[in-house]
Amino acid sequence: MEKNQKRTMVLCGILATALIVFVILALLAPHGEDFLRSEGTGILSGNLDLERDGIYCMAQGEEDSILIEGDLGSQWEFFVPEDGTYYLSAGYMPLEGNGQELEFALTIDGKALNSNITLTRIWVDDKGFRHAASGDEIRPVQSEANLWVEEPFRIGKKERLALELKAGKHSILLLGVSQSGLVRYLRLYQEEIPSYEEYLSKQGGQNKVEKDFYRQIEAEMPNMKSSSVLYAVYDRSSPYTLPYNPEDGGGTESGRSPILSDL
Repeated sequence: MEKNQKRTMVLCGILATALIVFVILALLAPHGEDFLRSEGTGILSGNLDLERDGIYCMAQGEEDSILIEGDLGSQWEFFVPEDGTYYLSAGYMPLEGNGQELEFALTIDGKALNSNITLTRIWVDDKGFRHAASGDEIRPVQSEANLWVEEPFRIGKKERLALELKAGKHSILLLGVSQSGLVRYLRLYQEEIPSYEEYLSKQGGQNKVEKDFYRQIEAEMPNMKSSSVLYAVYDRSSPYTLPYNPEDGGGTESGRSPILSDL
């Protein structure tokens, strides 16, 4: 009987230890959906700016914004002055959801696009880096920012949506597919990127940067970002990791690379 009780106690101890280890690893693991919802009452305008060049399709709904959700959508009519390639962006604010990007179906002049288009959510690091009992830094919890922003629609979350339009009257129908948001306006615009030589010629009157000018930007602490899975990681193999530790060939365990890609 005593042997069975001891065996049972040993098994319970092993199971309890395994459970504790599992919980600790789960807390430290970089889960992409590890985020909080902001409950702030102040809603800022972000990069919303009606002074930008382009063709504006303004909302005509309650408080000058339109809810795009599920089958709910809106249609706009607009006039294009000349033939060309136009990009489409929106002045919008995402509403609470599951953290995924906002997805829409677009119909232009009665013809539906083959692919759905998306708008991103805006994320911030909540309250900076946390610390484990050992002193090592743990990446911050991701919190969604309540902002009115303007961002271009993208296909497959990557390439900007480009529309080939002829001069004249056109119509756009925007329908919600996944997630929901408020839209203040759509903006169609053309973009001409100057060559490096053209850019330099326009900067002739500007002060030149000194030869010894140096500025280091730590990407581990971004102001805002377009995804909750963009977070800092450490890299022991690179001398660019800060703080750098030459004894182990790179940064310390709490050192992180100052580069974040796909931001």
